[in-house]
Amino acid sequence: MNFDLNFHKIKDTARFLDIFIDKYVDKSLIKDRILLWNSLKVKVNLADLKEIYNLNIDHNEIIMLYDERERNLYRVRYMFFLDQYKQLEYWEDPDYLIINEKMEWFIAITHEEFMLIYDKSNIIRNR
Repeated sequence: MNFDLNFHKIKDTARFLDIFIDKYVDKSLIKDRILLWNSLKVKVNLADLKEIYNLNIDHNEIIMLYDERERNLYRVRYMFFLDQYKQLEYWEDPDYLIINEKMEWFIAITHEEFMLIYDKSNIIRNR
């Protein structure tokens, strides 16, 4: 993914991730499973990746985007993320966590070509 000027890299990634991990991740699983999305302790909904464009998320909403492979955290408007996501090549295997700033919901986009949604804000219903 091309992290352009609309993506603002967060320097204090660890502080944000510590809160996310405490809230949503089973720490005992991370060592073996490595990826956060594969170590969740909360119930999530499974969805096809193409549904990312149909979620009830304000396209102007600021989200946190965590690239699990690169271990970088970005702050970006959801619409800019979607614009870049559309341009991914078929061989790119992303593992992204999209988290709203209040950590009320998150989406895990997996290299296995599905997404996991933890939803306390009704983002799943169609726009």
